[in-house]
Amino acid sequence: MYREHAISPALRSVASCTWQHTSTTAARSRVVPDACVDIVWDGTRLSVAGPDTKPVVVQMRAGTQLLGLRFVPGAAGTLLGVPASAVRDARVPLRELWGDSARLLEERLHAAPDAHAGRAQLQAAVQERMQVSAAIDPMASAVRDALRPKPNAELSLVPSVAQLSAAIGVSERQLLRRCDAAFGYGPKMLARILRFQAFVHALREPGHLGLADLAIALGYTDQAHLAHETAELAGQTPSEMRARWSTE
Repeated sequence: MYREHAISPALRSVASCTWQHTSTTAARSRVVPDACVDIVWDGTRLSVAGPDTKPVVVQMRAGTQLLGLRFVPGAAGTLLGVPASAVRDARVPLRELWGDSARLLEERLHAAPDAHAGRAQLQAAVQERMQVSAAIDPMASAVRDALRPKPNAELSLVPSVAQLSAAIGVSERQLLRRCDAAFGYGPKMLARILRFQAFVHALREPGHLGLADLAIALGYTDQAHLAHETAELAGQTPSEMRARWSTE
């Protein structure tokens, strides 16, 4: 069972939620790209997950419990102390990035009496990190907002790098460099993942549009374009995704 929990108000600018994933039986879980980076506690050690550009299958043993904290897109690199591209498509021990701070946090998590206390420890550690880290690149939120899909908008085409850099007021080279540091990849990949996530969220809505209409509403060229993207980013067809998310 997977459940998300509201983040502390003090962290809302950098994190979207904490979460808990408990498996009562052995199971395989498919994780799809969401433009985010997570800190994950598996009961033994802390690791950093993402940002992913492809689906990742996680094998969970019976009785496994994972706790995590999810950064908003564009915030993780600054708080982790490395460009987000350094952990792209990877699972990296947090000790490699935070050193003694990560070891101390692992000790606190081992001592936590329950999952609620564990999630509180994750939030406290990130809040401490905010006090000593540089400010989040303000361009990250501007890029994220510019690329976020606007369903049924008259012009749903994703802006080019040239158009985006002109709108934000930076050079194309600077845009690419800063996106790589903030998100882990360039604006084109970010736009693909944000649109894909808009599709995932739409599938969770009751009475959502049919796949063909949904593809057009979200800015895909057609249903075939949507199918290509879900194959690349989720390893599934749109119909398989609809069956999965309508039951979760």
